[in-house]
Amino acid sequence: MKGTKDFPQCGFSNTVVQILNSCKVPFETIDILENEFLRQGLKEYSSWPTFPQLYIDGEFFGGCDITVGK
Repeated sequence: MKGTKDFPQCGFSNTVVQILNSCKVPFETIDILENEFLRQGLKEYSSWPTFPQLYIDGEFFGGCDITVGK
């Protein structure tokens, strides 16, 4: 995500953090703004061009829109 769960750096990242917090599930975040190589690698790995990207048990789940829709 852009930023961290304590300090999201975009509205979409903040939305996903709020959803996960409201579900009371433990989660960790990685700030993709700190590493361009990681950011590009995740886009290729997931075939998903935007962030945040939510992974559950190592499997790509989706971005903000998909998370909101579930």
